[in-house]
Amino acid sequence: MKKHILIAVSLLLTFGADAQMTLIQTENNCSNLSVINLQLSGKKYASFDNIAGQVRLYNLNHTIWKTINLPTIAGLTRSTNDVPQYISENLFKLDNKVDMAVVYYNTTTTSEYDNVIIDETAAVIQTVDSVFSVNIYNAGMTTDSFVAVFNGTGFPSLIAKVYSLPGTIPCNLCGNGLGFAKALHTDDGNLSDPAPNPSSNQTKLTYALPEGSSKGEISIYNGNGELIKTYPVDNTFSYITLDNSMLPAGIYYYNLVADGNITMTKKMLVIK
Repeated sequence: MKKHILIAVSLLLTFGADAQMTLIQTENNCSNLSVINLQLSGKKYASFDNIAGQVRLYNLNHTIWKTINLPTIAGLTRSTNDVPQYISENLFKLDNKVDMAVVYYNTTTTSEYDNVIIDETAAVIQTVDSVFSVNIYNAGMTTDSFVAVFNGTGFPSLIAKVYSLPGTIPCNLCGNGLGFAKALHTDDGNLSDPAPNPSSNQTKLTYALPEGSSKGEISIYNGNGELIKTYPVDNTFSYITLDNSMLPAGIYYYNLVADGNITMTKKMLVIK
């Protein structure tokens, strides 16, 4: 009997040592599935169905929590290449509803794209014309004060618009809809876009530490906001070279931290 028990324990230890990841959910008609953190309701799965024009929000036990239909807007056509950004509560409007930023193609003017803020009832909260992308930053020096920075595509002209926001994101580090890049300060140092980007092998990140700082860290995050690598840096050099050959293809983010200051987050695309 004892021999049988020892064999069973040995088998369990063997399986545990070789454990692999397990499929827990398959989402059909889904162009993007991510984990979001809502101000009131906590973490959810967010699934974007490009065909139906829906955002489906799931509880972490995979039950459906909300289904949000993206609205049809006169003079605008929803961009099918871009997923909704900054799915949030009490960020764009303080009414406890789920809001998000959606890219639409403008068919009535010469401005190529508009960014439309909608809520869970498909009501339009705000339309920001002539812009394509949006990034949210915590611009407060001592207290949280969030701004939305909208950037155009350069057609018909290069434009940027900055809006103050009434609410916050429930993470200390906020940006790109995933939870990084705290501050929009002038003394946090500088960090370049990667070159080349996208890359399949190596890419160069140029940085400058804040004035008076001698050491810092460049942190790399995956598309789910999980920290995957940290690189110590100092003033000896002004750049680091990343070897991306071992990273899976996908979108990554990175920022520079020095003396408690955090730069704006940059995006990096790895291809195979």
